[in-house]
Amino acid sequence: MKSFSKDSPEFKMMADYYSLMKEFWEVKDTKEYWTALVEKSEEFIKKYETDTKGLSRRLAYAFMCHCEQIYYDSRQDAQNKRSTKKKGTDDNFNAKTN
Repeated sequence: MKSFSKDSPEFKMMADYYSLMKEFWEVKDTKEYWTALVEKSEEFIKKYETDTKGLSRRLAYAFMCHCEQIYYDSRQDAQNKRSTKKKGTDDNFNAKTN
């Protein structure tokens, strides 16, 4: 198993990746959130791209895709709740009128 010294680019990259994830883990539906995520991801990529043969780009892209999926899933969940609530309301109305 390979071990990395704390001074290696790989070790520093993973520490920065963890910081990036912590900062943006809670996905927000704001322009500021998405702009900051893209900007910080680009900084991360540029900082490590040469030393890690593109791994920083793949990690940043994977994390941005993860955040995007969380966002879409939360919107779908909210839409489903609205649909269920409306349907349930209609069912209650129908039951009272029959």
